[in-house]
Amino acid sequence: MKKEKKKRLNRLQRRKGERILQKRHGEDTGFCGTLSVAAAGYGFVRVELEDGSGKEIFIPPQYLYNALDQDQVRVALLPERHDSKGPAGRVVEILQAARDTLVGEMLPGGVVRPLNRRIGGDLPLRGRRKGARIGDWVQVKLLREDRDLAAGVSRIIGKAGSIQNDLNAICAEFNIPPAYSAEEEDAAMALVPREMMREDFTRKFCVTIDPADAKDFDDALSVAPGKDRSLLEIGVHIADVAAWIAPKSVWDDAARKRGFSCYLPGRTLPMLPRNLTAKISLHQGEICPAHSVIFQVERASGKIVESRRCHTAIRVSARLDYGEVQQFLDTGDAPEAWNKTFVSKMKMLAAVTAKVRRIRQEKEEFIDLAIPEMRVICDENADQVSALAVKIQRESEAIVEEWM
Repeated sequence: MKKEKKKRLNRLQRRKGERILQKRHGEDTGFCGTLSVAAAGYGFVRVELEDGSGKEIFIPPQYLYNALDQDQVRVALLPERHDSKGPAGRVVEILQAARDTLVGEMLPGGVVRPLNRRIGGDLPLRGRRKGARIGDWVQVKLLREDRDLAAGVSRIIGKAGSIQNDLNAICAEFNIPPAYSAEEEDAAMALVPREMMREDFTRKFCVTIDPADAKDFDDALSVAPGKDRSLLEIGVHIADVAAWIAPKSVWDDAARKRGFSCYLPGRTLPMLPRNLTAKISLHQGEICPAHSVIFQVERASGKIVESRRCHTAIRVSARLDYGEVQQFLDTGDAPEAWNKTFVSKMKMLAAVTAKVRRIRQEKEEFIDLAIPEMRVICDENADQVSALAVKIQRESEAIVEEWM
């Protein structure tokens, strides 16, 4: 009882202080926008001004009150700062909340720690726990109590620390849709590509280069003589998903809602049904519809002199993986399946790619951000992490990425 009394008194004093501050400084509370909160706890609100320009207002952590990331808010400016860092403000009203639930871990003391780092601070629990125990992932309903934030347990996801429960918590927090049902997978398999005029690239040397364990093959590169002896033709081919998925169709809507294929350790949630994705892939030896960009490149310099976009029909000559291509580039030793023409084409592709990249680097002065990536390898059957692998970009990966 005393605690509640003290909290009410603190709220009254804070409101009184805010009114005094507003009166003293003549605050402008007419700024509205979307709040973006950093993991460090502070935020920014970008507002559009009448003249069409924009302004970013910095919101210190103590002035966020109970507003959360992506909420639509109204802000009031704080007294002008003298450090030339731009305007600062405080949230005075939440116009539209971006969420009413979140996922967190139950901790001792009757609090929930949000999984999302953009939501800072532990939230006190209100109401029944519904069987939730310390160490459980729970989905909670947000309770906005004046300027404070609390949570009420909606459902228990499972014990934190289990791979499956951790992944379920991530999917629930970030609204990642579940995998397609068996019925949806079957329905998608009935799709066939729509007929349209396509350039025939089926006789050109064409390869896919992917990780050894890749399931889908979205892109391919072709190499052929250019318009004259000084030129080389490089084709960049992307699996033509639009040939299979009609605009505003059920599958188009489903893909739009997902936005991307989600690759979590030990779990893949594709943007399109898995069987359909496999069907659309650029398979070795099969004639596949593609959306392509064709470059004419100077062999000697690597200068791109011409490019065009077109719809094509391609036939992948071989499916390659990064490891075997890298070994060939490092040692010159080609796999037995590669004949002299195959080896010559791969040498051409590697050489011209290096020249194109060098020209682009000189012209664009880009920063090379080829930093190591950590890959978590999970054993889904044992429900545990089995290994950590460091991936460092090599020349074989750079060949594909440069043209993409």
